[in-house]
Amino acid sequence: MRKGLWAKSFHEQVDLEGFIRREEQRAETANRSLTALKPRWDRSLTMGDYSGIRYYAIVLDRSPDFLLSGFFWPSVNFCGDWICTSADEIEWTSVSVLPYDTGGTVLLAWLDQPRGHCTRFASSLDGLADGELPHAITRMVFEFFENVFMRPSWWEGLPHNVQTSLMNRAVQASSHTRSCLMDDGLRAVDWSVVQRLRLY
Repeated sequence: MRKGLWAKSFHEQVDLEGFIRREEQRAETANRSLTALKPRWDRSLTMGDYSGIRYYAIVLDRSPDFLLSGFFWPSVNFCGDWICTSADEIEWTSVSVLPYDTGGTVLLAWLDQPRGHCTRFASSLDGLADGELPHAITRMVFEFFENVFMRPSWWEGLPHNVQTSLMNRAVQASSHTRSCLMDDGLRAVDWSVVQRLRLY
């Protein structure tokens, strides 16, 4: 990325260099945090002890239009409240959006952690009405994840303003606002919630 600095003005170079440096520091902190957490996940899997795992699952009536599986640390919730603003206090949750049986599922799973950030995040999602959940999930996925696999016919069928909004979310990197997960009025998916399952 630094190779692109030479084609920019001095002030643009300074801004971009600062952004790159912050992202590198953020990535290093996140990597240390995940490295410290990995042995707990490994013990749960190898010993078959899932007592420390918490989850929130949403069962959908159809296969999702986009799929993903990844980890992130929630910094804001769906009510517009900050959950975590310090990279030294991050707590991780996995998120999976997958086809399941004749429908689909959205699964958040995390290890019980001392600050309860992931529990508070899941609780704010669970506080939404069934009709709001699919759109909240869409905002979350495009705001926080890069490895999103989309059905081409779904993406190509979206109105231009909806595509633009989702793409704008995808390029935010770490610049998330406190209101980024609140309802923006856009409706990109047509899923219905069949069931919610929770353990936290």
